[in-house]
Amino acid sequence: MVMDTQTAARTLTFTRTIQAAPSVVYIAFTNSTLMHSWFSNTARVDARENGVWLAGWNMGFYAAGVFTQLKQDEHITYTWQGRGDPGETQVDIHLEQQGDATLLTVTHSGLGEGEAWDQRADLFAENWEAGLDNLVSVLETGLDQRVMRRPMLGIYPNGALDAATAQTLGVPVTQGIHLGGVVPGMGAEAAGLGQDDVIVTMDGKPTFDFQSFTAVIDTHQAGDTVPLEFYRGAEKHTTEMTLSGRSVPQVPATPEALAAHAHEEHTKLDAELDDLLQGITEAEADHRPAPSEWNIKENLAHLIWSQRWLQFWIFGLNGGDGNVAWPDNGPLHLLPALAVYPTAAALVAELKRAEAATEAVLAALPPELLARKALYTNVSMSVDGFVQHTQGHLAQMSQALESARS
Repeated sequence: MVMDTQTAARTLTFTRTIQAAPSVVYIAFTNSTLMHSWFSNTARVDARENGVWLAGWNMGFYAAGVFTQLKQDEHITYTWQGRGDPGETQVDIHLEQQGDATLLTVTHSGLGEGEAWDQRADLFAENWEAGLDNLVSVLETGLDQRVMRRPMLGIYPNGALDAATAQTLGVPVTQGIHLGGVVPGMGAEAAGLGQDDVIVTMDGKPTFDFQSFTAVIDTHQAGDTVPLEFYRGAEKHTTEMTLSGRSVPQVPATPEALAAHAHEEHTKLDAELDDLLQGITEAEADHRPAPSEWNIKENLAHLIWSQRWLQFWIFGLNGGDGNVAWPDNGPLHLLPALAVYPTAAALVAELKRAEAATEAVLAALPPELLARKALYTNVSMSVDGFVQHTQGHLAQMSQALESARS
């Protein structure tokens, strides 16, 4: 960091050498998806002169500005105005090719004098240092260090709670994290959490939504034990959870290898599904263990939707916008598959076709997406995440079938 205190305004300067071409570094500042892969939790970028950029962080901070200069793969200048900033500042980004690497220089200028600016200068310096370190990791390895350092709970969230779901579950709150299940062998299962529980506080802080939930998680490390409060029906429970660590993902080297990996995992899951549903009757497939719990057909419809959503999300990444949010798991997303495929056998067959379609999309990923390691790594991790997601729903279907036959 360099601070110019000889002028009325101060300048912060940061440099990094990144093992990537200037074109790859340039797009990390001008593409919405890549920008939030290292810089912020959300981002929108209109990369043209007088185009607007927006960024938000889960702790409640946000910033925005306007691009004033862009020279492809060489230089970017934009204004910056963040929440609580004493005034508008400017960010200049310079890219210089050095062999196979890029020398990146970021200059944040226009900081004034006084206590408020002193505090803001310290915050800018801290966050640029951390952000640029993460940029190096994202571009060189594809790994977002914010995610890799974040501990895991081992839950399958069903989305933020709403009033209708709260009434169905019989919980006396309308805000919280509704669980669709837990990952075997991880902290949530060990803490006694299960499907349809609603987490309302973690470490003494309310968990109104995923932003507040992840904000608490981000303050902890793997191995920490934190108190939780959750509702199971009308009864409130208190427990402690030990947070699990993350392993470094093994990313297949090519799209073809990633598709083959997905096919192998799908084949295992499909065999388990076929064994589970062998000899099932339509009445058993329609049985709900409880009014608020899905039956087997609804679980299958949800898994079909999940595969289609994964494909759509990958399309968004490839097109430059990965801001394809997962919607709440309301009943509407189940209706198309349930209407068109009314039997359990038809739903299973369509799920297998949806998995095959996902594999075809993975095999056809273009070279430019593969070159953007953060995006390709994100796709690979999502494939494994959806495998775990399916395993969770297989467990739910097993419980539903056991309930039907008892």
